[in-house]
Amino acid sequence: MRKRIIIFMTIFALCLSLTACGNGSSNKNNNLYEAVAEGEEMRDFTGELVGGGELKLSDLKGKVILLNFWATWCGPCVGEMPAFPKLMEKYGDDLALVTVNVGEDAETIQEFLDKNSYSELIVFLDEDYAISNLYPSEGIPYTIIIDREGVISATQLGAHDADTMFYEYSSLIDTVLLP
Repeated sequence: MRKRIIIFMTIFALCLSLTACGNGSSNKNNNLYEAVAEGEEMRDFTGELVGGGELKLSDLKGKVILLNFWATWCGPCVGEMPAFPKLMEKYGDDLALVTVNVGEDAETIQEFLDKNSYSELIVFLDEDYAISNLYPSEGIPYTIIIDREGVISATQLGAHDADTMFYEYSSLIDTVLLP
């Protein structure tokens, strides 16, 4: 029995390490915030966008918001990203797909976006982890689904391939959109 528990824990730890990148937002600064939970109001912020301009998260109320924290060096983050344009196509104006790049500079992010044809993504710069610290986690990718009224309906740490994540995110979004 003990051997089975050790094997299970080893497999669980390996799976977790393969689906999420460490050194997420909670590891960078002393966090004043606790992790978000389903049923809480979203934590509003205004941030600088890659490519210029600013956006306030609460300006997107009325739409379902998929808020995703990521970095270009994070394999699972990059692996799930092809799902995002498909989600935007599927849900159209009902969905605001917003990403927050954790800790990288605008040039690195823009180069990645251009190389991978993700120019339609809304990407916040978060070089100093100010936004990430509002939504602390144990790693990235970290995704939060926010309903039309600004209430957190789901959180997701880690990712699999883009097809799997398209299905998972669609399911979470449908739960919020459908009565």
